[in-house]
Amino acid sequence: MAGSYIRENNVEMKTMMRTENGPACADMAGVACPMETPQKSYKRRRGLTVIWAVLTLFIALSVVGVKALHAEDAPPEEPKPVESKYLDEEKEHWKGGPAFFESIEGVERIPAPSVVELTKKGKGIPPQGTIEFPELTSDPANPNKDMINKDAWNVPYARFSYFGLSNRDIVWIMGQIHILFASFILGVPFFIIIAEIMGMKSRDERYERLAKETTKIVVMCYSLTALTGGFFLLALVTFYPSFMTWLFRGFKNLVSFWYPFLFIIETVFLYCYYYMWEPLEKMNKKWVHILLGILLNAAGISLLILINAPASFMLTPPTVEGSVQGIGGFGEWAWINNFTWWPLNLHRLIGNFTYGGFIVAFIGAFMYLMSKTDKELAYYDWQGYLGNAIGLGFMLPLPAAGYIYARELYQYDASIGMYIMSDRLSMFMLVQAVLIGFLFVGSNYYIWISTKRIEGALKYLQGMKYTYFLMFICASIWFAPRHFFATMLLEPGMVPAAMTKDAYLLSTELPGTLAFVALMKAKNTAATVLIILTFFNYVLYRFAVKKGTIVYGKIDPVSQYVLIFLAFSSTWLMGLMGAVRELARKNYHVYRVFKDMTPDAYTPTLQHASLIVTSVTLIFFAILCFIIWMQLKLPKSASAWTKK
Repeated sequence: MAGSYIRENNVEMKTMMRTENGPACADMAGVACPMETPQKSYKRRRGLTVIWAVLTLFIALSVVGVKALHAEDAPPEEPKPVESKYLDEEKEHWKGGPAFFESIEGVERIPAPSVVELTKKGKGIPPQGTIEFPELTSDPANPNKDMINKDAWNVPYARFSYFGLSNRDIVWIMGQIHILFASFILGVPFFIIIAEIMGMKSRDERYERLAKETTKIVVMCYSLTALTGGFFLLALVTFYPSFMTWLFRGFKNLVSFWYPFLFIIETVFLYCYYYMWEPLEKMNKKWVHILLGILLNAAGISLLILINAPASFMLTPPTVEGSVQGIGGFGEWAWINNFTWWPLNLHRLIGNFTYGGFIVAFIGAFMYLMSKTDKELAYYDWQGYLGNAIGLGFMLPLPAAGYIYARELYQYDASIGMYIMSDRLSMFMLVQAVLIGFLFVGSNYYIWISTKRIEGALKYLQGMKYTYFLMFICASIWFAPRHFFATMLLEPGMVPAAMTKDAYLLSTELPGTLAFVALMKAKNTAATVLIILTFFNYVLYRFAVKKGTIVYGKIDPVSQYVLIFLAFSSTWLMGLMGAVRELARKNYHVYRVFKDMTPDAYTPTLQHASLIVTSVTLIFFAILCFIIWMQLKLPKSASAWTKK
């Protein structure tokens, strides 16, 4: 059948070629050509098909190449927006469910059901913070979706590689060094502008010199503030990328505009204040320079208030009827104006001014110990006294600001206050109480030594003696704990085998006759008496100055070490209390909202925290001492060497 079919087709083909086109194999000259066989015809058609395909491919590649060459000239194609089930991009709020932002890299976060939805279904209100995150896969068998097992971790965990430090440790160190320099450039300029105004009114050249010399150090520290802040941000973005993306999207206007804008404004005011000092003096426009100083302080305080918003938000995020569900839809202002924003602003502002006064006193003490002439000794003795007076003056209302902040924490969530005062962080607070007691006693001891250099002040010294006895008693009451172990609840292994729990508790607490000492009424009374006694001693000192003659430069050198101790202790205390505030969030980046699923999500021991805080404080003072030496001591040594 196949052979007959081919033959029939050949006959039909020949007939068609003769009838339609004349002789099939005749050329134009009438020369006959041999008849083409079917095999040759098939090969010819196949060759033409291959040639056509190659030409088509070549043309297509040429077109693609031309487009590629001119791709930069053509406007980029805008990607088509992918509609989200939950997020309305135009209105920037969620269509339903908890209003958390969508994740990075186009992965849509599936939020937990809203409170309203669960209530309608009769399931009740879910645990706070039950939100899944894109980098984690929740355990289907786990009803609490925010508790993710380590086995469900999908993102490779980047670890810091040096010095045996964890990710939290390096972020902790860089953040605390940055905050110390930031507090320096905020608190010290406030002191500088006060000194300049007092110098203009009193015509005392010492105030003008104090302001100029301190500004030299501030300008140097300002650059280090920016550098350490950059390292801090890089560490955060590197080791906590998902959380920082989420946080920055929530504070988008603060991060993208207001903070950099105010930082640039502060920079402009600082350098104008520094470099226009002498030109404005020569032009007899001192008031313009003072105005620049006031604007510099206003910009710095505005930056502090602004950056306190994310810091306070992480511990006390806004709620609606006690729930954080839907927090992403509350709006940026709700995130900023959270429950403890203004109490934290008040506490940190007063704390920074206290810190600035003690640091200026430290500069005076450092230079006093390195000075040789009577004139220099007298000047830096006076600077140390003035810095301590301002630091002590702002320290008096600082406990009240701390109480206001603590009260707001208890109002927001009493478990936070309990965790700080009676649980894992209770020993941190005990160390804080000891340091505050030392600060009050040390400041008063400096007043005592300063009074001794005043001629005719012996009778005032007699009155101060009795206050120190009361101060030690008050300080002891202030830091006396109820129990002598770090946690409120007994843990496995704490109770000896031969004792019951009740017997062990009785052995670790204060005796019944002294139990009242651990109550807050007794502690508040002791703190109040400490403040009153300090104010009383300062008043006695001022009376001694008016009645007698003060001789600067003749003070006992021990006083300068007291000033160094006060500066170091206040700096160390700032680091410790900053750690307490951050650790109060427990294993959350944002309390009850964003879980910390890293291996570092635990409360460190007091030993570990103390080592970190001490290391940071030593690094800060080593850098500060070098800056003081380079900006103040080295030029004077070079000038003296040139004269010789």
